[in-house]
Amino acid sequence: MTLFRWLIRSLVFDRRIWLGVVLAAAAAVTVFTSSLLVGDSVRLSLARQNHLRLGRTGLVLTASQTLFRAQLAKDLCDSLQQPAAAILLLNGWAENADGTARAVNVSIIGVDDAFADFAPSGKAPWLSGLDDGAVLNELLASRLNVRAGDEIILTFEKIGGLAAESVLFPESQLSVSVRLAVSAVADADSFGTFSLRADTAGALNVFVRLEKLAERIEQPHRANAILLPDSCGFSEAEQALRRTFLPEDIGLIVRSLKGQTGGEVLSRRIFIPEPIAEVLLRADEQAVGILTYFVNEIAHQDRRCPYSTVSAIAPASSADLTVFSLLADDEIILNEWLADDLKADAGDIVTLTYYVPAPTGRTLIEQTAEFRVHSVIPMMGLGADETLMPDYPQLAQADSCRDWKPGIPIDLSRIRPKDEAYWNRYRGSPKAFISLPQAQRLWGGRFGNLTAV
Repeated sequence: MTLFRWLIRSLVFDRRIWLGVVLAAAAAVTVFTSSLLVGDSVRLSLARQNHLRLGRTGLVLTASQTLFRAQLAKDLCDSLQQPAAAILLLNGWAENADGTARAVNVSIIGVDDAFADFAPSGKAPWLSGLDDGAVLNELLASRLNVRAGDEIILTFEKIGGLAAESVLFPESQLSVSVRLAVSAVADADSFGTFSLRADTAGALNVFVRLEKLAERIEQPHRANAILLPDSCGFSEAEQALRRTFLPEDIGLIVRSLKGQTGGEVLSRRIFIPEPIAEVLLRADEQAVGILTYFVNEIAHQDRRCPYSTVSAIAPASSADLTVFSLLADDEIILNEWLADDLKADAGDIVTLTYYVPAPTGRTLIEQTAEFRVHSVIPMMGLGADETLMPDYPQLAQADSCRDWKPGIPIDLSRIRPKDEAYWNRYRGSPKAFISLPQAQRLWGGRFGNLTAV
């Protein structure tokens, strides 16, 4: 299987949408007589609903657990010479301004002017007046008892950032609430019932400007679905995707390493999905897998160092084994700064304390693991490599340790002057290293087992 096919496995063209439109069209042109059977009537009704729900949509490109460039829709449009519309689909709930009516399972849909090309009639007049407001479909407007000129409050989850199960997921990234004026109510013929899911109860839709919604979730210029017309074939669309796809469309960051040959691949969601990591490791025999984690404390006897990163490193090829990849699961390497701080040396026992997410919910569990010091490395090379720490939000760019605002509880009073001095000089350089298999057992998860390759 080609590298491309592995890399875009998070981007999926939905054939079922296309087949649904074909079947709907076939049903719609069936010749009915005065002796119309009940079954034929039902099929015609379903075909009509399907047409209003999907409009002229034939294929949908969707992303799993990430967001891609909204520009990808324009790139596909140019490549295919056919319409394409980027949209941002979020789930949430809505209520009217005085809180007397509320609706759950609401679809908040970010759209731009290209969305009108896919309307059943080829027009969506309400788009021209969307601006900073919201357009509700008839079902939701009725549920909330609102009309044009009224206000609603929308609450929806943020997506596309740091993997939600990470212990460093800031609470501020979970959801957002906004108050918006209703600029119009969209009926079925103007695409008000748009939905990618068949739902007999009907979709509860709120439409907002794509760029505005993306900014609300702090993901500017991003989308998670692209509509293509029913005139576009699957193979044709796949070939166009090959021509226009970029690594960032599956959340990857590719950058060069200062003062080194080669480059580095990271994920905008911190963890690299495991299938993609496997491909990257196989793509270059000199590739190295890295997992870096933020721990609460590293301790030896009565000495404690708070809030540090710990890394694990292993080459893809067994021919390139190093001291870091030869560590036993109960061994740890300290950098010189940490060894001096803890007064620890080879053979001593140190304890790591760290948070992991609970099996369910948003709670954290604090755990510990003991390691025997294998050796101490100097403050150079990997001993002081700040590029090993991923771009944890509200932490990596902080000027001071006291500006850290990760998603875990932090006791700022524990931060010592020497910790500030370390951050100022070495930033998030890992102070210790353990084996990659052990690190993945302790800190890996369903979103991935590596933070860089």
